[in-house]
Amino acid sequence: MLAFAAFGDIVVTGPDGERRSPIRASVVAVEADGRWLLRHFHGSLPSAW
Repeated sequence: MLAFAAFGDIVVTGPDGERRSPIRASVVAVEADGRWLLRHFHGSLPSAW
């Protein structure tokens, strides 16, 4: 089992320019049959975004 948290920025670019917002994520993955499978993913963006 592998568990980790990540913190960073999500960036969306379009015709109107660029929008940035902080993002937080937590992930739990397990190894099965020689590959890693996500068992839990939770991402969080500010509600005003």
